[in-house]
Amino acid sequence: MVGLIVVGIVLILVAGGYGLWSMLFRKTDCTLTPWGECGPDGTQRRAPIKPAENGGKPCDQYPLQRKCDNPPPPPSPPAPSGCEYGDWGPWSECSAGVCLQGNGTECSTHVPQQWRYRVPERASANGIPCPITDMFDVQDCPNLSPCEPKVNCDPGPDANWSAWSDCTQPCSKDGSIGIQFRDRQPVTNASGGGRDCSFDLLFQSRSCNLQPCVKECEYGSWSEPSQCSVPMGSGTHFQTRQITKGDPDNCTNWTSVSECQASDLTGDGDCVIPSWEMVYA
Repeated sequence: MVGLIVVGIVLILVAGGYGLWSMLFRKTDCTLTPWGECGPDGTQRRAPIKPAENGGKPCDQYPLQRKCDNPPPPPSPPAPSGCEYGDWGPWSECSAGVCLQGNGTECSTHVPQQWRYRVPERASANGIPCPITDMFDVQDCPNLSPCEPKVNCDPGPDANWSAWSDCTQPCSKDGSIGIQFRDRQPVTNASGGGRDCSFDLLFQSRSCNLQPCVKECEYGSWSEPSQCSVPMGSGTHFQTRQITKGDPDNCTNWTSVSECQASDLTGDGDCVIPSWEMVYA
């Protein structure tokens, strides 16, 4: 019985000693203050309270400042005080011919503006320049007319084409090509920046009279034969006739050349040989 009591006392002492040991030599990390409020430079800070013990995480391994999640806006610059201005000047003129967007049409959405200004008569009392925005005033131009509706050109139906013009040639000469033209007036002209009618919608052309010209020629009577080209022996003489119908450029058989026999005999029957100058004159 006594032995059991002794064993129990020993166990209690051992257990109590271990708890005391762990309490005395427990590992603890560095203790820091909570993060402070965000400063003007946009950072938060904290400071160590108690250093690490028994091999815990030291304070130099903890960040002591960080960027704020929502930094405060920068302070506003001081405003001038005591600025005094003279009367406003007249409004400037608006740009001529400018219109607003209206009637559901497409036109410039830029609204012209006019401006006026005034001059400071007294500077700021605290040395800060008077703001230039207080010296100028801008407004949209009043009394603007609505935009002209955008209308595209309408060439009209095919029935509006004029009749074809006369062909530029009666027939094809040496492969030439005749041309005919026609046009039409648009039913509606473009306005308000609408699309104009292209050239091919208002003017047309086509080829015509491509058949070759036929040589229909008529002639008058042949003239008397000309004098033989030589005074004696075989030579040539020619005849001509007038073209009474047809194109002279197409009618070619209006001259004729034929052989002739010439003899120049005197009254006594002796042959007279002309001089060389006479033969080749």
